[in-house]
Amino acid sequence: MMLSYKIVFSTKHRTRIELPFKLNQDIKEYLEYIIRKNSTIKKVHFYNDNRHIAIYQNKYNQNEIRSLLENIDSKYLKKCYEHPKLVAEATPYNIIAKNFYKRSLIKLLIPTLFRNVYTMYQSIPFAIEMYKSLKQKRLNMDVLDGLAIIVSLLIGDFKSASTITFLLSLGTELENWSKNKSVKDLELALKQSDEKVWILNDNCPIEIGVSNVKKEDLLIIYEGSEILFDGQVIGGEGFVDESSITGESYPVSKKVGTVVNANTLLTNGELIVSVTNDTPNSGIIKVIELINNSELPYSSKQKQLISSADNLVKYNFLGMFLTFVFTRSISKTLSFLMVDFSCSVKLSTPVAYISAVKEALDNGIVIKSSNILDTYNSMDTFIFDKTGTITTSQPKVKEVVTFNDYTESDVIRIGACLEEHVYHPIANALVSEAKNQGIIHEEMHGELYHIASKGIRSSIDNVPVVIGSMKFIKEEKVFISIKQSTIIQKFEKNYNLLYLGYNRLLVAIFVIDTPIRTDAEKTIHFLKKNNKQVVLLTGDTEIRTKAVIKDLFFDEVRSDLQPEDKFNYVQRLKSEGQSVVMVGDGLNDSAAISLADIGISMGESSDISRQVSDITFLSNNLSSLIYMDSLVDRLSNKIKQNLKITFSINGSLIILGLLNILTPTTLSMIHNLTTFSIVGTSFLLSTNQNLNNDI
Repeated sequence: MMLSYKIVFSTKHRTRIELPFKLNQDIKEYLEYIIRKNSTIKKVHFYNDNRHIAIYQNKYNQNEIRSLLENIDSKYLKKCYEHPKLVAEATPYNIIAKNFYKRSLIKLLIPTLFRNVYTMYQSIPFAIEMYKSLKQKRLNMDVLDGLAIIVSLLIGDFKSASTITFLLSLGTELENWSKNKSVKDLELALKQSDEKVWILNDNCPIEIGVSNVKKEDLLIIYEGSEILFDGQVIGGEGFVDESSITGESYPVSKKVGTVVNANTLLTNGELIVSVTNDTPNSGIIKVIELINNSELPYSSKQKQLISSADNLVKYNFLGMFLTFVFTRSISKTLSFLMVDFSCSVKLSTPVAYISAVKEALDNGIVIKSSNILDTYNSMDTFIFDKTGTITTSQPKVKEVVTFNDYTESDVIRIGACLEEHVYHPIANALVSEAKNQGIIHEEMHGELYHIASKGIRSSIDNVPVVIGSMKFIKEEKVFISIKQSTIIQKFEKNYNLLYLGYNRLLVAIFVIDTPIRTDAEKTIHFLKKNNKQVVLLTGDTEIRTKAVIKDLFFDEVRSDLQPEDKFNYVQRLKSEGQSVVMVGDGLNDSAAISLADIGISMGESSDISRQVSDITFLSNNLSSLIYMDSLVDRLSNKIKQNLKITFSINGSLIILGLLNILTPTTLSMIHNLTTFSIVGTSFLLSTNQNLNNDI
């Protein structure tokens, strides 16, 4: 039985669908799970009428959407509808509707005397906050709000007091919703992540998803990998970076019997860990729980705006004092209590920042600190790695050249067995080729040593084996014949070459094709057009680098670099006063990414690169840099717009109050409705864009 539906509207990237029944929370979660499994789907939006959904795609394909919906299990949907288990999530619309409905019922059913008593009861928390602020000798919004309510009660204006307490309580509830929603979304994204880990099963390494890991499973942690579970070391030894938990950057030695924590990094060695907590990313989830029970961190600009907003309150008191001195009118004096300039700034600014971070996340961009939104557009130098950054993250093995009677499957098996332990796009290409050819590569090597930007050294049956760059295999004294050198010269100008040496002999060359990303040229052109210096740093050779980037125009290109060379380059630019963005993906980029003013990692980066970066492009789109420029501009414009509206409307309201054109109750109502309008529009930044639109 097929799911009945109707496509009511579609654009290049969005399709709106009407369903013949109302959606409950169980159905919403099931539909989102099924639809989001499709790699072309960006997100699913459910409308407030619970009858319509919008599906956002990377590229519009109506047939694909039809096929997706027609294959949904309608029997399971019926079960979700008839036997719901989940409670519907709150939305701003629900919160506002519920509160206004409750207020209307109180006005309609409760006698005036009891309503006034209820208003006095509602005012107690605001009076307490006012007292706390005064005790700390602070004149802030809490003092202004509390005084406005108390003065209204003292002069018998219970209507104004009731309106103020209602609107302030509603604002607090909406603010808490926005904080909790952002934290919940992050926690859900972590729990739904489909990361892979290696475990020992009957002494044989196998790769499984994190959701399938159980307590006492034996995890194999390779050098450079993130530890996703709490556990105890039962084999191997190494050094773990625990700075994400302790703040100390010096690696900690781990041996048999010691404990490791989730969301730390194995910087050196190899460990076998018995899982003690099968919740993945428990370290981050603990931090999320702490955030959920505290205040969200503000960026420096947010703190400055909020501090300035609090400083404005003293002018309200000054205006109130002068008005009373010159007019002796309590009604006019109340104008400065009912209307303030700080409220909307203090509430709307964090909402605008949260909305920007959430919009970025919807477009596959993880922004780890809101400070990035303050500094991004002031950066003057953008540095790029080449392989996996400027080129695609999924290079292909174009050809395999074998020597010394080794077959293609032999050398792929050996190469994949070594390279599966290290993140690098070229390493991934070899592992993927083994998978595509159905070549099984069980562990056959001894202790493995990874030398960043060079290669891997190990042994098979006590015979030395190496795989990596030409420079590395020469260092390892691998013999290369004249005939082999001729073949190498044929390929090295246009392709990346991966060399496999066994028993000091060259046994294979893997010819790797790494095409330029389709959006690289557009992105570099955009940056240069906006007066940014654009630099390429790569460990690849000069000849091959020039061949690959021939259509791209960098201000500077440096090749044959080691990780420390990239780090030193970034350090030099910063010492010269330049603001630097470093975009990379590999272990060899992590030091430079960490040092840069803004470090950016691609979505398929190494674990270390992702953890030390400030931004991660999950979508692997370089055009995310263009989108970030737009997002920061729109955030800045929204904050400026909020300030302009706040001062113009609230200034007008105070004047109207002083002229006795508006009563204190009306002033309070209009002021608070204006504040909510400003906060409400801050949830959606103007001209909401996505990476698939022309920016």
